[in-house]
Amino acid sequence: MRDQFVLADEILKIQEADLSQYYIPNETDISGKNDHDLARYLNEITDNIQVSSENVADPFVFDRIRSFLKYFASAQPRILSRLFDIILSAFRVEIKSTSEDLDNDEKETFNNHRHNLELYGFLIHWFLLLAEENTTSSAMVRKSKSIQSSLANNNLKTFDWSTQKLKAFDLASWLLGLKLTKIWTLTPDRVNFVTLFTKPAYQLFENPAYAKSNSIKERIFHILSLCIKHYDHLSVAQTTIMQNLQYWEHSAEPMAELLVYMVEKQNFTQLADEILREISNREFKDVTNKEVKDSPNPKTFALFLQKLVELSTKTVLKNLTVLINQLDSESYLMRSTLIDILGHLIAELSKTIEENPNHMDQINGFFDLLEERMLDPIAYCRQKVLQVYLRLFT
Repeated sequence: MRDQFVLADEILKIQEADLSQYYIPNETDISGKNDHDLARYLNEITDNIQVSSENVADPFVFDRIRSFLKYFASAQPRILSRLFDIILSAFRVEIKSTSEDLDNDEKETFNNHRHNLELYGFLIHWFLLLAEENTTSSAMVRKSKSIQSSLANNNLKTFDWSTQKLKAFDLASWLLGLKLTKIWTLTPDRVNFVTLFTKPAYQLFENPAYAKSNSIKERIFHILSLCIKHYDHLSVAQTTIMQNLQYWEHSAEPMAELLVYMVEKQNFTQLADEILREISNREFKDVTNKEVKDSPNPKTFALFLQKLVELSTKTVLKNLTVLINQLDSESYLMRSTLIDILGHLIAELSKTIEENPNHMDQINGFFDLLEERMLDPIAYCRQKVLQVYLRLFT
């Protein structure tokens, strides 16, 4: 089993469009089985991995679970939900065992733990992706529950996986908080492993309902912060955040919240600094120009900056010297956003002038920039300057 399963290869295989071509040596065609047979399979899986979490490495056990995932769309959600709970329960036991052996420096167990954790991680990764791909928005779930709960529970498209997702991310956080560098000693191998949890986490941000869920965001932020700080995930996080801001308008708020979480809760400013530096170098154009539809979306980036300055003034102030470049942007939306930000900074700095007299020089400099914007060619930006003045003086 250990020689047959290569994590990086298996991740690539399940990304193929046609899962029917995914090869499982001991495959069971779940789609052709009745409830009695499926219940028997689940009981067999439970009996094996409850005895020992290491039994996930049994080819017949692992392949039986993979068979359920391969035929995910043809199974009843109550069956799949029970399977997910079984996997998560055994995963918890394996993490606990790994934690104890790491604490005791039981090096002879590390290879076995690595193999078992990769198997469990792969199953949970695949399960999370399938659950999201085969489910409609959470809003529909809530509607279905309130109207026809029994029907919703039998409908894969409207089944609510929230509870299992929270459990999965909690377990992933626990695992990633361990000293995994002792088990995965090579960086590429560690990167492959943590991707099992970061990809499903990022995928949830694509769903507007999850992007507003505090419980989901709390888990995702914690997982990503662990990966960024300890598992060489900074550049991937930076790229993904910029892509989210490019393609998902609803991502503006959670992406800003993620940066603030890193700064305030994790005392890690590098991600925010890199993101703001990259934004400062982007060329934004007005969206009304049909020829630039593929350029960065100024509306989402503007919303992101407004939320960020609202949540963490010091982060924006620290990077204002580079962000100020956007006052010369071709996009009036970006220019007006910077005008708004300058007004916010003036208001915040004014509160501490007595303790920090040097703030007066900064404030005067910001007023000079606002005065220059009164000559902006777009009336909307000139009006924005007047609105800032009114807000400050009232």
